[in-house]
Amino acid sequence: MGTEAVATALRYFDPSHISILDRAVLTAEELVSDHFSFSSRQWSRNPYEVKTLAQVERWEYPGDAFAHLLRYGRPLSKKQTGADDVSFYRVCLHDHNILRKTEGGRAGVLRPFLIYVMTHELVHIVRFALYSAHPSVTSGREDEEEKVEGITREILRSSRIKGMKQLLNNLRPV
Repeated sequence: MGTEAVATALRYFDPSHISILDRAVLTAEELVSDHFSFSSRQWSRNPYEVKTLAQVERWEYPGDAFAHLLRYGRPLSKKQTGADDVSFYRVCLHDHNILRKTEGGRAGVLRPFLIYVMTHELVHIVRFALYSAHPSVTSGREDEEEKVEGITREILRSSRIKGMKQLLNNLRPV
């Protein structure tokens, strides 16, 4: 399939989807913060941004997943000391896979799904921050994904988010 065919097959979030995403990110961060007792100071030492498919560079393209997490270190020119080890994370969303999974982005389905995806990615960030797990390590990646998925489900099972129980039941078991 040529580049043009791939580009035409992609669907991107529209403004209504972005609005739902913005609220989902806030909800997910609150849930993850509460679960890990992760403070705002800890988030500031592990900042992240969320990019949709339309915003990512081609080399950041997440493939067949719903999202892909990238970790960037602080550029050497910005470091003040050797102990200044702040990471920066980018959550790259794969809009068309998410839209396909959520009936074209229907709000009642999209909202809990985006909360699920963002909770999963934020759990990764917290684990990297607290336990020095590293996203680029390929050995043990499946084990890490299983752990993160289990924690994500634990966090979301206890939430009262409309549609979450059904979503978790419909997703493949861990």
